[in-house]
Amino acid sequence: NYFPTKVDIVFCLFDSVIDSAQRRIAERPDDEPAIEAVAAWLTEELPSVEQPYAEAARRIPTIIASAPELVAEERLRLARLEDVLAVGFARDLGESADGMRPRVLAAIALRGMLEAWHVWFEKHASDTDFQLSSALEAKAVHVVRLLERGVAFIDLLPGPPEAASL
Repeated sequence: NYFPTKVDIVFCLFDSVIDSAQRRIAERPDDEPAIEAVAAWLTEELPSVEQPYAEAARRIPTIIASAPELVAEERLRLARLEDVLAVGFARDLGESADGMRPRVLAAIALRGMLEAWHVWFEKHASDTDFQLSSALEAKAVHVVRLLERGVAFIDLLPGPPEAASL
């Protein structure tokens, strides 16, 4: 009765994660860089958000893969998380969250998180002592490395075009 649909049951963790990212990354203090906020979110905030769902986290990938509507819903939730990340990076860059450079950094961060999760999950899903916190630490290390290189890359890209030049 608490969850109106199967989608709501499966994705309540995703929604909690997105809300947590919004608070920690998009609404962070002005003097904290987005990369530091992402790393802190992964290691300091996310463990408490995900811990109540630790056992379900083992089954969620299989459940999602079992139904096309759940796969589509997962893509929607991931896009919402990427939007939050883009807002965080846009603040650092002084650009719109819809701009190419913030979106590239957001995609790097999101894909890095997913990549680290999948590798960690494949290795540890059957562990009797399934610890999400160690997955989050691995994600943070991987994502920070990727973002540091991503920042170097986007520094090579021009900023948004001037309206007068179009």
